[in-house]
Amino acid sequence: PQQREWTATERSLLLYIETCAVDHSGKLDNRRVNADDIQILHDWDKSGLIRFGRIAFTNMRNYETLWCWLSRTAMDCAHAERRARAERLWEKRTWLQTTEGKP
Repeated sequence: PQQREWTATERSLLLYIETCAVDHSGKLDNRRVNADDIQILHDWDKSGLIRFGRIAFTNMRNYETLWCWLSRTAMDCAHAERRARAERLWEKRTWLQTTEGKP
């Protein structure tokens, strides 16, 4: 998975599930994934890149019914993408540092 090109949808989804794994104990917000995302998650689960499934019934909110765990490879890919995204956004920034002076 590290060697292939990721689509924009896959990159975005990878960063989203990495955030969920780190900040929300792996719980996904159903409102933030669509049918195409779910298919990608199932495909990644089948390939072993991630583990993905439904949360057993509890007293959680209605929109917290999915979970995800990233393999070491998926986590490495997410970190590489996060770094690349930061670099892309840095190059597109519309503000100047105080040390850069006026445009």
